Amino acid sequence: MNDTLLLMILNLIGKIFSFVREMIFSFTYGTGPITDAFNTSTTAATLIFSVITYALSKTYIPSYNEIYKNKGEKEADIFTNKLLNFMLFLTSVIMILGLSFAPFVVKLFAAGYSGEKLQIASTFMRAVILSIYPNVYAAIMSAYLQVKGDFLTPALPLVILNIILGITILISKGNVKIMAFGIFLAYLLQYFMFPIALKKSNFTRKRKFYQMDESIKKILILSLPTTFTMAAVYISTIVDQSFASLVAPEGGVSIINYALKILRIVSSTFIIPFQITAYPIIGKLVANGKMNEMKDLISKTLVKIMTLFIPSIIGLMILSKPIITFVYFRGEFTYQDMIMTSKVLFYYSLYLIGPALADLLYLSFFSNQNTRIPTIISFIQLGINIILDFTLSRIYGLVGLALATTISQFSAVIIAFVMYKKTYGNLDFAYIGKNISKLLIGGAFLGIFAKFFFSLKPSNFWLLLTIALSAVIYLSLIYLLKVDGIEEIIQAFKNKIAKKRSAK
Repeated sequence: MNDTLLLMILNLIGKIFSFVREMIFSFTYGTGPITDAFNTSTTAATLIFSVITYALSKTYIPSYNEIYKNKGEKEADIFTNKLLNFMLFLTSVIMILGLSFAPFVVKLFAAGYSGEKLQIASTFMRAVILSIYPNVYAAIMSAYLQVKGDFLTPALPLVILNIILGITILISKGNVKIMAFGIFLAYLLQYFMFPIALKKSNFTRKRKFYQMDESIKKILILSLPTTFTMAAVYISTIVDQSFASLVAPEGGVSIINYALKILRIVSSTFIIPFQITAYPIIGKLVANGKMNEMKDLISKTLVKIMTLFIPSIIGLMILSKPIITFVYFRGEFTYQDMIMTSKVLFYYSLYLIGPALADLLYLSFFSNQNTRIPTIISFIQLGINIILDFTLSRIYGLVGLALATTISQFSAVIIAFVMYKKTYGNLDFAYIGKNISKLLIGGAFLGIFAKFFFSLKPSNFWLLLTIALSAVIYLSLIYLLKVDGIEEIIQAFKNKIAKKRSAK
């Protein structure tokens, strides 16, 4: 729990910097062509990184645990070096293709781009593509450090990235070359602390030409379906952006991205830390054949995630307009931009049900080296999303795209639960249901209070006060209702405070 709390604090700090960066961006560029180009290009390049890094992180940990258990730490470290050498070779090919065909890749993400807008987006994308080496290196070594119990180092890059990007946006003043260089520098320097952390963990880097042995072949075979799983998620983003560029050619892509960035802040702060700290433990339980303990851990982690997920979603829906006003409404970001973005955020909010629940269930499949089922579910979800994007965007515009993504995520969660039960048996649904019903009661009171209290004196300061008081009311209620895990969270906070006091 202490590791999870530390990750939540670090991710929150990183997202505060991300908030500041987005405020600067919306003030400086609004929803204009440079913002659209930046969002599209970084999403396109990040897709390439994320597909690779997601597949590696989800297949590396169970593979490392298996080798460690059967052959020892030395062989597991040799395997890590072989995998890293091979991936650096493979990404050289990807980098060359990305640099050469950047405009074509951008067009896949935003079919409505042409002329100068396409050129700017291509320049930005090439800047990010150049940093593919440190991204792949960090993907493997982040998973390695997590296995060793270091969750701090993999969480720090987000802070560094957002600081450098914020500075770049401030000084660029519309200069595309300065923006491109700043993007490259931000993605490159965010991982500079990794070598120090690896040295402390006694990992020795061995730079040799890659070797295609059985362990590398196995992880590549396992990674292929996982690659498609992540690709399906990002293809959904591509489809959303492409439809947005057609439905609202001026600013549509930016509006979608501004709303999604708010959601990703919630996800990475309150959901992902639980998944990151649970995954290595799940992997070890599976390696030792403790399947009942694995299901018990999944049930408890699900409740902990929902403890923070439910109030976040209710808060985002109730306060979508004041939140968008607080974060973005200034400078070049117009009143109409604010209204449209808040509507999109409202309908996107429940989209987080996918990362919160389906991704947690996938961890059991990945730990058992079963990458096929998550892949199939992801592509079913993608198919539903594309059909609904086409249908609902024609009726409701950008709001229709948000609805389409949210509905498709619900379908993924339902299928994931069905397949989990079929593969591993039931989770502890009595435990889950009892606690979630209590959380929903707390969430309902939070929503009623937030709506009423903010209406008394709408302003940015009052919004922050509303959020703070709503959180206190919610936490007090679920504590009184005796939601499982709350006392553990409170104790973790107390331990952190006690350590700080003793250090003084």
